[in-house]
Amino acid sequence: MPFIQIKVFEDVLTEEKKQEMIARVSEVVAEIEARPHPKEKLLPHTWCVIQEIPAASWGIGGHPSSLELLKALLES
Repeated sequence: MPFIQIKVFEDVLTEEKKQEMIARVSEVVAEIEARPHPKEKLLPHTWCVIQEIPAASWGIGGHPSSLELLKALLES
């Protein structure tokens, strides 16, 4: 039974985006892991958790990250 753990910046995703992420990621993982059987057998047993982490707790390349960096990446 798959367990999917997704970590994101806190307060970035709306409830709707979190629901979509859980649904879509779970579908893909169940499809891949269940092969050659149908994903429908595994999907009801596929766990997915989204953990929101405060922006101050993130870093990349040895440097603190920020919401501003994320926004700049998305807008470029």
